[in-house]
Amino acid sequence: MDDDKFYSRLKHELDEWQKDGVLESSQAEAIMRRYGIEKKGYKQADVITALSTLAAILIGVGVILFFASNWEKMPDIIKVILLLITTFSTYYAGFVMRFEKKTYPTAGHALLFLGSVLVGATILLIAQIFNINAGSHWLYLLWFIVIAPMGYFFDSKPTVGLNIIIFTLWLGVSIIGDSYMGMSSPLLLYLLFGIALYSIGQIHELTGKWSGFRMVYKGFGIFFILISYFYFSIWPTYFFYSHYAGGVKFTASDQLLMGVFALLAVASVVANLVEKEKLRSTRYEFYVLVSAFVGWIFLFIINMYPILQQNRPVETLLFIIFNLFLLGISIGTISIGYYKNQPEFVNTGIIFFALGVMQYYINHLQGMLPKGLGLIIGGIILFFIASYLEKKRRILLAAMKVPVNE
Repeated sequence: MDDDKFYSRLKHELDEWQKDGVLESSQAEAIMRRYGIEKKGYKQADVITALSTLAAILIGVGVILFFASNWEKMPDIIKVILLLITTFSTYYAGFVMRFEKKTYPTAGHALLFLGSVLVGATILLIAQIFNINAGSHWLYLLWFIVIAPMGYFFDSKPTVGLNIIIFTLWLGVSIIGDSYMGMSSPLLLYLLFGIALYSIGQIHELTGKWSGFRMVYKGFGIFFILISYFYFSIWPTYFFYSHYAGGVKFTASDQLLMGVFALLAVASVVANLVEKEKLRSTRYEFYVLVSAFVGWIFLFIINMYPILQQNRPVETLLFIIFNLFLLGISIGTISIGYYKNQPEFVNTGIIFFALGVMQYYINHLQGMLPKGLGLIIGGIILFFIASYLEKKRRILLAAMKVPVNE
């Protein structure tokens, strides 16, 4: 039997078995990983998904532009009714197409995602109609709460991803706002948020029904962890860490969120130890989570007592420590991707490893060379690093039996 036909038939049967309740999603994913179905990349299905998503986005933009162009001419009650009808109709059409008639499941999935986007537009526009501050962070939180169950109810990973983005936006608007002059404290919170997201992904892996969402949380989580450590690995200065000589004064909301995020992180670390087999975890996930959390504790102390890093020797020490954290976690991310057959993790880890090496050169070594020569040498080094890392990336992906263009 032709391989493509076999994989296509197997994937179709797995989808049907899940709908009939014969298999759990986690079992179907295990079978697909065994045969490499996800890595075969059904190009036709990918194109259909991309076109359906693009169509949904265009429809959404068109609806918003239509309302915007006729906004002032409409009575308020008509505006509200039209917004609610549009959002509800989008959800209903998507549900019918994907779950009831099952005629166009991909297009239905795209419409369900569009419905979650329109929920936000509806909330913000209705707030504008009734002169509620549309920039208020509570509106974003309301958007997050309304669509939080939708990703699970409709089995939609893009909707779960959208929900994480909305919560991230709310976090930035409400907690960060104008409270801090520097970037240290916001990124300190985002670092712990990233650890918590990865932890939520671990918790999802313990559930059979929702285990398919684990990589959405883990992907966002590892990104926030790495981007935060990249920032803190830049040459430490008083500006980067705090503008307050007496230390950072965290608000009650900050403390509550940090407490929740920290509990999730600790729970995940414990789960890695207690439920290692059930989590199908590697030791590298445990190392990454523990390292990221220990680094956060260290950063928290520095933020509370910035006097500790207001001299050159301490700045140099911090520079070395946080570069080691960044490079170590990057290597851990690559290892997770390799052992769990996730090329996205391999690529992300390699990118941040390269960024860490280059920023170390720019901050520490370039100044020792004449102007211009340092940039030339840096460019040459970057070229060889990129070539070497690309070679290693291809070797890793080949070992994982993943096409190198992933």
